[in-house]
Amino acid sequence: MSAGRPLPRRTCAAGVAALVAGGCLDSRARADDAEALEAALAAAGWQVLRVGGKPPTRFRREPSGAIAVAADGGAAFLYRALAPGEAGPYLTWRWRVATAPPPSDPGRAGRDDRPLAVHVLFASDPSAGFFGGIRRALRRQLLGAPFAGRLITYMWGGTARAGTRLANPYLTSDGAIVVLRDAQAPLGPWLSEAADIFADYAAAFGTPPPVPTHIAISADADDLGGRSLGWVADLAFAAALPPRR
Repeated sequence: MSAGRPLPRRTCAAGVAALVAGGCLDSRARADDAEALEAALAAAGWQVLRVGGKPPTRFRREPSGAIAVAADGGAAFLYRALAPGEAGPYLTWRWRVATAPPPSDPGRAGRDDRPLAVHVLFASDPSAGFFGGIRRALRRQLLGAPFAGRLITYMWGGTARAGTRLANPYLTSDGAIVVLRDAQAPLGPWLSEAADIFADYAAAFGTPPPVPTHIAISADADDLGGRSLGWVADLAFAAALPPRR
């Protein structure tokens, strides 16, 4: 065996993370390609917010532009600030789930795993940023820290039926959850969504909405120790909904 020529690199990520990476990495080029796809999210303004000491959900931008989201016993948010004038009354996207954690109760703190969620943050103190707002939100239950804003979460999965609206168990009066797809939703195919975020805000909080400041994607499987794999694509705001076909 020649000492001057290294063996081909072969590594394999464990669990769901391997699916996001496309399976085993057979060469350094494949690993570098995966890193480039993850870096593409940062180049587009996306950042990851980890939750405590939990293993982070993994996010990667696919060549198609879709964002792959994988959780393996952990949780995290992928978020970005909205550009001036970007937000509109409607939010549209497509998403699909290949693997989901065991269904859990979205209204019960500490038992609320889900394979995918899309969040819209209406921060009353924009200078706090998404990090400040969500960090305060997550600490509120334990430390009583104030949350400077309100959050609407559109989720897939869980034991609540599709169409259910409930309070976010971590935010009480400052967070609302809308269940768009429940545990009976089919795994595999892409499904399209169109949310009237302004109407949902008014229904949840009883006041006209301020301008949203941030948008986020998340998945968590930290409570029941499960795994999830999904994708979100074509996430965009609109002034009007496209006609039904």
